[in-house]
Amino acid sequence: MDKGELGVTTIAYREGVMAGDTGSAMGYALTNDAIKVARGVGGAVHGCSGAGACCSEYLEWVKSGYRGNPPMPEMDGESSTFIILKSERVGSVEIISARGTERYETAYFAIGAGAEVALGAMHAGADAEGAVNAAIAHSTCTSGRVISVKLED
Repeated sequence: MDKGELGVTTIAYREGVMAGDTGSAMGYALTNDAIKVARGVGGAVHGCSGAGACCSEYLEWVKSGYRGNPPMPEMDGESSTFIILKSERVGSVEIISARGTERYETAYFAIGAGAEVALGAMHAGADAEGAVNAAIAHSTCTSGRVISVKLED
């Protein structure tokens, strides 16, 4: 697999907090300043994993107050261009991809290249930020610093 095809995101959710790393890659160009989480109108939290431009466009739509039609994931071959993790209340998440929307009642969830590490960390008791830090430490495809947003009541 070409390095440019590797995913470089970890998004973790637990107890009303959505956290993500800031690492990003395009081909062999790496940066650690990508914002992958945002809080929307009404306090919902959103995180994106996948094609950077698509994720940025979606999160800008969230920060704009949901003006206009949302940029939605599309199919690219057999996979979705990006995946959205969204929560409007503690203990509930939505995963939105080109294949549709899945809803789960769960204490925690993670998406992206470091999701397995993040899920293991949360199973062991880590909060969302700690789970992303674990992925930064133990996943070759997660980097940068951790940025988080919290549900508003």
